[in-house]
Amino acid sequence: MALTFDSSIKELRNSPEAVEICKKYGMDLKDPRISIVSGWSARKLAALPGTGMNAEQAKALVDNRKIIVVPTKNIPQGFAAALAYDPDDSADNNLMNMLHAIDSVSDGQVTYAVRNTSIDGFNLKKGDYIGLNSKKILSKGENLHSATLKLIEKLKDKNHSLINIYYGADVKEQEAEQLRIDVSEIYPDCDVELYNGGQSVYYYILSLE
Repeated sequence: MALTFDSSIKELRNSPEAVEICKKYGMDLKDPRISIVSGWSARKLAALPGTGMNAEQAKALVDNRKIIVVPTKNIPQGFAAALAYDPDDSADNNLMNMLHAIDSVSDGQVTYAVRNTSIDGFNLKKGDYIGLNSKKILSKGENLHSATLKLIEKLKDKNHSLINIYYGADVKEQEAEQLRIDVSEIYPDCDVELYNGGQSVYYYILSLE
């Protein structure tokens, strides 16, 4: 089985930071068994669409091949699915394991309001720090640190034992490290991992598992 990554995984592959994070967990995004759309050769493929592509669009990209779509919607789900992939296992087992990995993830992103508005119960001013999941805004703060802590509080449930924090290009390492320390103190029942994600737009990307 050749695994074909799309959208969210392409973004990972194009990020040196993401490649290094995946390597840490034994997932080599440069593995030749992992192909991009133009290199598909197997009869049974898996596509991981991101926010810009739905499952049906992914299936329509090729003819005469069975497409297994793993419905990732964002980078944290892409990470989870990629790390669950075993190139030596069957397609059906990979699909089951990757879907399970996605279901176990609660994800969020921290960015800023681009204009004054009222949405999801928040009155926002341009420049306010906001935390959101894939559906709506969950937190806001006058500073990045508080907005991020509030978002984690909203995302966290009793089943989570791991909090992954990926800090972006506009966040200093010492600031991110202080966030990791504070989150570890607030949630002593969780392992808290900090990574240099290097992403733009989002100050932090969060993954709770």
